[in-house]
Amino acid sequence: MPLMTPISSPTESAGHSRKLMGNLVSPEWEMLLAAASPADATATMNRLIEQHFDWVLFERLAETHGLLPMAASKLSSLSGIPEAMMAELHKICQENARRGLWFAGELFSILETLSAAGILAIPYKGPTLAATAQGDLVLRQFHDLDILISRKDWPRSKKALIDAGFSPKLELTAREERAYLKSACDFTFHHPPVKNILEIHWDLVPNFYSVQIPLDHMAARATLVELCGRAVPSLSPEDLLLCLMVHGAKHAWSRLCWVSDIAYLIQRVEMDWKTVRRRAERWHIARITRIGLFLTRWMLGAELPQAVEAWMQQDSETSVLAETLSRNVFHDCKLVTESLAYFRLFARQREDIRDRVRLFARLATTSTLSEWRSVRLPEPLFPLYGAVRAWRLGQRFVRGGM
Repeated sequence: MPLMTPISSPTESAGHSRKLMGNLVSPEWEMLLAAASPADATATMNRLIEQHFDWVLFERLAETHGLLPMAASKLSSLSGIPEAMMAELHKICQENARRGLWFAGELFSILETLSAAGILAIPYKGPTLAATAQGDLVLRQFHDLDILISRKDWPRSKKALIDAGFSPKLELTAREERAYLKSACDFTFHHPPVKNILEIHWDLVPNFYSVQIPLDHMAARATLVELCGRAVPSLSPEDLLLCLMVHGAKHAWSRLCWVSDIAYLIQRVEMDWKTVRRRAERWHIARITRIGLFLTRWMLGAELPQAVEAWMQQDSETSVLAETLSRNVFHDCKLVTESLAYFRLFARQREDIRDRVRLFARLATTSTLSEWRSVRLPEPLFPLYGAVRAWRLGQRFVRGGM
């Protein structure tokens, strides 16, 4: 099964196209890249507006890549845009502003609930990332809230949220929940009438990815960011950057908004690059970080210190992988995260062969909700779900489903 399943052919346009990282970039794509960049791209955007331009295609691309509010904000000040599109852009900006403020209010309430229960909670992505990286809630699009906690605080967090009216997405037995805490990285809550509004994280990625990042150490280094006139916890700039790198790698960099977040963060926040490099190497995510930096520089023109450029060049595999992964951005595809091709590509993003071996070993033996629901084993036999997992994956491999 391929890593990415195409849902349409590569973007074509009646205008002139150019090549970027081996990809054909239409005027609509070039406009999206200009809108996603923190640099002043007014001249480029004005030039593109004067060409034969497909506004419907551009709007679809911007929405697909989570950049519609940012594109709307930047384009709203330019001339030469069709009147109907200008009205649509103005409406998008207003709706995203209302949504952002509503989510900020929800975040304040959740943080107060967890704090009252004695839990240190740090928002990740969402409104706080918008405040830190873009500096404006209007510019970033998000649909839920992500909050980091310590794994040991999960029982109290769950109780506090349920008492506050949140409902868990999954119903797990006590034994399943213990296994879930070890293997998964987050738990989703609904807050009626809104579904999937909150994800509580005790890790960045599931255990089988073999990415070991000490969130407790990150929490100890947490800082504050101003959000709608209130100070809320946030990861340090260096930790936040590395978390965004891991998040992008997990999703095979298939959306431009994740590259844009990194570009804005690098431009707006003073970064201790020696610390970034040291932690990336210590946590074995140096190649992941280099790839993210390559994509940010090549696609959005991010300016990086010379020492960082030299560090990026030390791993010859990085630029090759960055170009390969860029196809996930420029081709309108649906990510197939259960495919063997996907995990092979993720493994290539790890510089330590031991992490690659652990990834596939854990992938083959770490049981999930799917195994727990497919076969009902008595409580004493719960450890045998690892064998069930291996058997099911073996069957999929034989049938060619991976």
